[in-house]
Amino acid sequence: MFWEVDGRIGEFWTIRHFEAGVPFRFSPVRNWEVGGFHRLDENTGEGTYFEFRGGNIEMLATGIYMVHIDIRNDRLLIEPARVYLIGDVMNNNWNAENPAHLFTASGTTLVSPIFVDSGYLRMFAASSIAGASDW
Repeated sequence: MFWEVDGRIGEFWTIRHFEAGVPFRFSPVRNWEVGGFHRLDENTGEGTYFEFRGGNIEMLATGIYMVHIDIRNDRLLIEPARVYLIGDVMNNNWNAENPAHLFTASGTTLVSPIFVDSGYLRMFAASSIAGASDW
């Protein structure tokens, strides 16, 4: 499942566990051959995290990745997932991308940092192509 980027028409993101070498592509319909695509004009992460092979995408290493598609600007990003915990539970720290608040990957799941206090919490995912936006 993909989620729309808040207030940004034509942008979608998801976080998924991918196995190295298992081919996939994107499609607006549930049909491998109809309407599918595997690359856009700008493909961030190509050669570092994934390669294009035979009309598909294949990950170079097994892991948990953020996939961000920006159809209007013809951009695809695949990079390791960056999910953060912020708020009261992190000593009232709402600093967006604090490395101490980063979830860590463990197998097929993301593990939260340890809460240091009680109260409100939020979590968010970061994307290199999203820029400074509230999504």
